[in-house]
Amino acid sequence: MTPHSSPRLCSSGSPLTKTSATPSKSHHPRTRRTRRGQGNKKQKTDQENFDPRNKPNGNGNKHSCIAGKPGLNSRDDEGSIGADSFKDTTKVNKQYVALDCEMVGVGPGGKRSVLARVTVVDWNGKPLLDTFLKVHEKVTDYRTFVSGVKHGDLTGPNAMDFGVCRKKVIELLRNNVLVGHAVHNDLNIMKIIHPLEDVRDTSMYEPFMVVDHYTGYLRPQKLKNLSKVYLGRTIQEEGTCHDSCIDAQTALDLYKSVQTDWESAVSQAQTHYAAFGPPFGRYQYQGSYN
Repeated sequence: MTPHSSPRLCSSGSPLTKTSATPSKSHHPRTRRTRRGQGNKKQKTDQENFDPRNKPNGNGNKHSCIAGKPGLNSRDDEGSIGADSFKDTTKVNKQYVALDCEMVGVGPGGKRSVLARVTVVDWNGKPLLDTFLKVHEKVTDYRTFVSGVKHGDLTGPNAMDFGVCRKKVIELLRNNVLVGHAVHNDLNIMKIIHPLEDVRDTSMYEPFMVVDHYTGYLRPQKLKNLSKVYLGRTIQEEGTCHDSCIDAQTALDLYKSVQTDWESAVSQAQTHYAAFGPPFGRYQYQGSYN
């Protein structure tokens, strides 16, 4: 400082020294650091509270879950497999179709089953699809005495590829009620999943079942026994092979004979499902189409 120059003053009016020229740590915006830390904490909390199940899917449904996978809904706008699914599915005017399949055996001893014939009929018993399928493996047991399938049926010009047949069946079953006897076998062999509430399996309908004298539990009856008792109709006679078209029509007629009672039981089960969870057993056709 020169003798005649006036001292430089800081904003408080005191002379500016070397120590005051450099801002002290006390002048740093500590509140800003705290605020920044609070902001990070808030952002982390938002991420922790984020639930992907609350994210609307493409159809605008907040909770859409099929077979336990959120966001999947291939049943158009029917709703999802959940507490509200039964309420939503009543909006569709569903039709009834019946399905039956015949298999042949491949591999050692013909113990492994592959699809050989598929039949789908409508409410009036009219075939919507009735076709043999091409089998690309060596058939070791045609099971003709049961299936009625012969070598020429699988190699003829009208035999259909499995993939083409499966797509046709999926379109016929979509959004419709499926009727059949032990129909889980038919669905499994075709690799199709159908919603449980849209299945009417005559082998699993309790009034059609009998008590096993050894175990004391209910067990299914054969289709030909049910047809004889409830319809007075003889099918699958000894010495004759099965006919998938007749079997599908028979299962449908059995359902028609008890439709009112059956649907009442389904309605009660749906109410219980919505309130307390699924009351169903091991045969669950939960999910939708692939």
